[in-house]
Amino acid sequence: HHTRPLRRVGALIGAPALLPYLSARQNLEILAQLYQETPSTRIDEVLELVGLEGDAKRRAGQFSTGMKQRLGIAMSLLHKPELLILDEPTNGMDPAGMYEIRNLLSHLSDQDVTVFISSHLLHEIEQICDRVAVLKKGKMVAQGQVTDLLGENKTVKLRVPSPQQTAQLLRQLSDSLDIRSNGAYVTVSGLPSEQIITHLVSNGIIPSEVKTGTLDFEHIYLQLTNGESKEVANVLDHVSEPVMD
Repeated sequence: HHTRPLRRVGALIGAPALLPYLSARQNLEILAQLYQETPSTRIDEVLELVGLEGDAKRRAGQFSTGMKQRLGIAMSLLHKPELLILDEPTNGMDPAGMYEIRNLLSHLSDQDVTVFISSHLLHEIEQICDRVAVLKKGKMVAQGQVTDLLGENKTVKLRVPSPQQTAQLLRQLSDSLDIRSNGAYVTVSGLPSEQIITHLVSNGIIPSEVKTGTLDFEHIYLQLTNGESKEVANVLDHVSEPVMD
């Protein structure tokens, strides 16, 4: 019975395997026969979940890339899996479709379905996921709670009269600081705002505006995969248990 656990897993890896000459409903009906004991009402449920109830009779070959992706997700949900594995689930979708799929995945999570996503759309990962694992060249370089990762990486945005001079002064504090200039603003991560302001004021630069925030996940990902920041990896190390050797 070594394949029995797979009955509790749903997956969509890459492009869905559809029969283009059959309708969306017929594709699901064939799959339902393989699973056995799948009521026809379940087909209606998954079509509605992914927003294809109005296109159930259309041939899959006429679908756009995003609609095919929706049908693939419906197929992976047909047997009510406890674990759902998805690779780039919003591939080819317009913004409205992406929003709907994000809501669907959040709904599934609330229904005790574990959703495992592989994606390069980092803003989506930040919005959807509770935990993340970052891979570099096939090896995991960090993992942990998204809230812990974002919460520990504070940024300070300052409006100053001379951004270039300000950046040079801040680099005196630490070589590892992430400093970015944009117009009249300088954004710094890696030090508390009090230390930054004290250093600038003591050197004759008084910011006219100070805002604090956090780095987005995309920036943190680039730091991790480019090897620019050991501090970010350390944040994840202490909030998570290893999932692999």
